[in-house]
Amino acid sequence: MPQPSSTTDGSSEEFPGFPGAERALTEADADRVAADGLWASGGTVHPEAVRFGRTVLTALLADDDTARDALPAGPAARVARVRGLALPGHHRIETTDGLRLSAFSLRQLAPGPHPLVVVPSGWTPFGWGLFPGVYLDLALRGYHVLAYTPRGLGIPGLPTTSEGHVDVAGPYDVADGSTVVDFGIERFAPAVTGFLGVSYG
Repeated sequence: MPQPSSTTDGSSEEFPGFPGAERALTEADADRVAADGLWASGGTVHPEAVRFGRTVLTALLADDDTARDALPAGPAARVARVRGLALPGHHRIETTDGLRLSAFSLRQLAPGPHPLVVVPSGWTPFGWGLFPGVYLDLALRGYHVLAYTPRGLGIPGLPTTSEGHVDVAGPYDVADGSTVVDFGIERFAPAVTGFLGVSYG
């Protein structure tokens, strides 16, 4: 698997990739995810949506173009457009109590300042890895993007997993949100900062 890119300010860590993201997706796979959405029966996450998100994010974070070969033409073109506009990064953001939150960013390359959108993920074991369409849309509209998985959410071993235990909008969650905003302001020097979330986010 290609090696991921790092941000120019050194704040990005190597992205280990996702298991299964190297398997090529077809146009039919993309159409099925678009039609069915994220959720399968019983409130579980649809496996095809997980694979689609992993493949898109691996293509974004890879240093060469070969990872985009695993995507159908339409998503591959969107990833290429975003790669021309923004620098992707994978981060571990340290909380005030010493935990590490998994985060993903798209930093606009054109001279700024640009607005920053912070995107905490929903209540899902796949964290920020399920929502690449949102990040692509925001980046194409000129926003810096900083997505993160709230503490305690994730599956051990996945790069989208954050450390700790869920705080359910308690004081640690509030402090984490503030820490992520500070991280984004320090690295992106945005014009303004806003939050965007659904479900738990």
